[in-house]
Amino acid sequence: MLNPDFWDSFGKARDKARKNHYKCLYPGCSKTTCDCHLVQQHPFVASIAEDGMVYQIKDNEIDPRSGDFSDLKENLLPVKQALIMPLFCSDHDNSIFKDIEYGDIDFESANTFLLFSYRGLAGQRFLEEKRQLFYQNSGFEGWAFDIQREYSKHVIERFDCTLNQMLQDIQNKSYGEYEFCAIDFPLLVFCGSDAVVDEDEMAYSYEGGNREIRPLNALFITLLPMAESNKLKVIIGYHKGYVGAKQKAFYQHVLKHRDAKTTMDLICRMKNWCCSPSLIKNNDFLTQYEVVRNEIIWNGGC
Repeated sequence: MLNPDFWDSFGKARDKARKNHYKCLYPGCSKTTCDCHLVQQHPFVASIAEDGMVYQIKDNEIDPRSGDFSDLKENLLPVKQALIMPLFCSDHDNSIFKDIEYGDIDFESANTFLLFSYRGLAGQRFLEEKRQLFYQNSGFEGWAFDIQREYSKHVIERFDCTLNQMLQDIQNKSYGEYEFCAIDFPLLVFCGSDAVVDEDEMAYSYEGGNREIRPLNALFITLLPMAESNKLKVIIGYHKGYVGAKQKAFYQHVLKHRDAKTTMDLICRMKNWCCSPSLIKNNDFLTQYEVVRNEIIWNGGC
């Protein structure tokens, strides 16, 4: 049994990581971040709220790299606090995403797809940096913790490589290497944006000694509830040069099966999403969620 000093150090390290003043992810910018939303509060997050509140799920699946060993946390949050992360300074948050923040969104545009995906990828990068800070501040000794610190550093380098390439492609309007699709599903009360990274490939590239800093094998997913049309807009895609077989197979599956079961398959692969409170009150939903999520984990991810 671990002694109280361990858990005290554990809690303090998590608290430091949570309260850290993170720097803007735009290359060369050293400004402190503002609170950035992964998905716009209006009209998307607000459209699934009840009395101004949504549930954001935090799924840790006994992941020792997460800094938390609990299985599932349900956070009831006001709309303005949902899907918020410290990603960019206010100047870059406004300038990068202006095409999807102001006016009507063009869902036929590759630029739209990449902007949502870039922000979802930045959200995953933030989670990794917070995880790295947890290990740096923990004071834990031993080879296992040393490996986690080094591994997390390598993962962040690959995230930065992917983010920088995607930003260049957005700025240069170079969309040819991406495969994206925006699909209408029956409206279900979910909202979120994420990059589903192949953890197995990432670990293998590190453990195999190669440790090449190259773009990640990732599938980009954004869920946007469209209340006016009574649809759930699913944006999904990948970079053709780096996608793996599992990601491509799941992408094709989503294109063919536009139903509630596939929506559950999507959110069970995502970490940054929220839903209407009434859904959480349905015990059948949480049970199904955990079953499907565990199946995905045991089968090696996406």
